[in-house]
Amino acid sequence: MIELLVVVLIIGILAAIALPKYLVSVERSRADSALITLSSLERAMMLYVDTHGYPSQNTGTDQLWDNLDFNTDLPYQGNGYRCDDNFRYSLTFQTGIAYIQAQRLIGKSKTCGGYPSYSIMYAASRGNKLYTYKRCNIWSYGNAEMQYTSKQICNMLLNERLVTEIKP
Repeated sequence: MIELLVVVLIIGILAAIALPKYLVSVERSRADSALITLSSLERAMMLYVDTHGYPSQNTGTDQLWDNLDFNTDLPYQGNGYRCDDNFRYSLTFQTGIAYIQAQRLIGKSKTCGGYPSYSIMYAASRGNKLYTYKRCNIWSYGNAEMQYTSKQICNMLLNERLVTEIKP
């Protein structure tokens, strides 16, 4: 009986060590997918600007999405956002700068609602010069495990120079 308890204890310790690393690696693959989508959106928005010029202040977010034609890649819609099973994507133009953001939602949301645990934001401008920054924002929603994972993901992206700054 004692041997069985020792084996169960060892398996429990190994699982406690391996599970957080597994969760971070799964979340990292989701973040990589979001980075690919963000890059595609950035290229599509710059193509839109080259073709049509900067949108006016009256251009609605839904109209921007329709002009970029990302509905097939991001199947869910809600209140100016487009979503997949893991991220909520938003587009905005302000004073000649395009902001593209992917927010990692806690849980799946087909209505694009919910609370983000972290987000990755791109900003790009082609006015007088090309200006681009990429930032990872850590949100305070979610449990301690999700916050830990969010910090790990943002730190990995910064270390690999996929983002240029982290905003807590």
